[in-house]
Amino acid sequence: GESWSEIAAGETIRIGDRVRTREGGRAKLSLPGGGVLRVTPATSVRFPVRGESYEIAVESGGTEIEADSDRNDRVVVTDPAGGRVLARGPSRRRISDRAAQECR
Repeated sequence: GESWSEIAAGETIRIGDRVRTREGGRAKLSLPGGGVLRVTPATSVRFPVRGESYEIAVESGGTEIEADSDRNDRVVVTDPAGGRVLARGPSRRRISDRAAQECR
């Protein structure tokens, strides 16, 4: 199996890394250009290399992305089914196994 290690608050996540939360666990990640990605329990998120955009691939589970401004226009989130969401702010979107939806 894969080897996982815990990350500390303030640690940098790099392109190519994966983040996984356990059952009952959560993570809050700062995005480039402002905004936040909240990772829900039992979720796996990957940060693949994708040209000029900064991509977040939700592999399983769910996330909520909160974009502060249009400075997030290069952040793209894909859901497990391959649907793509552009993180433009100010906005909040939930991305999960059941697709993406706008939060009000």
